[in-house]
Amino acid sequence: MDENSWSAIDVVESLKPLGWSYVISKTITERAALEFAEQHGLDLLTLVPSFVVGPFICSGFPGSVCMTLAMSHPSTRKSLSTGNKKGKTG
Repeated sequence: MDENSWSAIDVVESLKPLGWSYVISKTITERAALEFAEQHGLDLLTLVPSFVVGPFICSGFPGSVCMTLAMSHPSTRKSLSTGNKKGKTG
C-alpha cells in the first residue's frame, strides 16, 4: 500500500458504511497533506495502523472499533448500527 492506493470516496459516500465520514475526511486530508509536502519539498510519511491496542478514553466504543467488530464479527453489526455502544448483541 502506498500513496497510489486511495479509498474510492464516491463509493464510500454512496454506500455510507459505518464510519464513512471518517474514511472520506481522512482520505481528503491525507491527499492535501501529501500535496502540501510535495509543493514545499518536505518528506511526509503517513501510516495506516492495522490495529491499535490500549484503553479507550471515551465511555463507548469509538467508531473505528465498531467498524472492525462489524467486519470481523457479523453478528455484532445490528447492535452496533442501532446504537448499542457496548457492542452487546443480546
